[in-house]
Amino acid sequence: MRLLAPFILLSLMLCSCDDNARGIAISGDGTVMANTPEHQRDKVVAHIQSELNELVGPHWKSRVTLTDLPDYDDDDVHALGDQWIWPKATVAVELVSDGATELPQSVENLHDAIWEYMRRRVDRAKRNLVVAITTAVDAARFAAVAQGTGSALAPVSHPVAPPTPAPAGPAGTRRYTIQSNDTLADISAAFYGTPDRWRAILQANPELKAAHLPPGTVIVIPPAP
Repeated sequence: MRLLAPFILLSLMLCSCDDNARGIAISGDGTVMANTPEHQRDKVVAHIQSELNELVGPHWKSRVTLTDLPDYDDDDVHALGDQWIWPKATVAVELVSDGATELPQSVENLHDAIWEYMRRRVDRAKRNLVVAITTAVDAARFAAVAQGTGSALAPVSHPVAPPTPAPAGPAGTRRYTIQSNDTLADISAAFYGTPDRWRAILQANPELKAAHLPPGTVIVIPPAP
């Protein structure tokens, strides 16, 4: 499956926009707007989401969340000639299916493509860039995301191994692929905004041991109370 990664990376990097300079920006439809950090973030999010939707096909939809904002550096020009740079960035991707087909690309390859697209836009990406992808089969959620009304997922950590079969659960259950060096407290903080709900994750996944989280294992993330 890793042979697909160059194709995905190429697809994600085909679009190159010229409105990175500070000042005004002109959108694809000719709208003139202030070139703010929010504009830069929204442009990147829209690009990633559009490319993912092309790659995963009509029976899957993506929703991308990037809560962090870039800074404009007057004194330094970074990769791609872009002076907008993220001090840190967490890209959370939710992939939702209507149940008609399996995901046509591996989660690992999609993750790697997004990582490569973002890493030159983030300062010290190995430390400050997090890309997280969760998947769910939920027809109602699929319809909501397709209409642009679905809520975003909380950010989680960077998966480094292909997912293993997930435990059975109700439609809409969130799942996360454990990565190297993850802790239950980290996962709890990513999904719930606090490290204190690690016991709820452990209880939902009785096969786990708090001191040993095998990378590549897919776990269930229970709903927030």
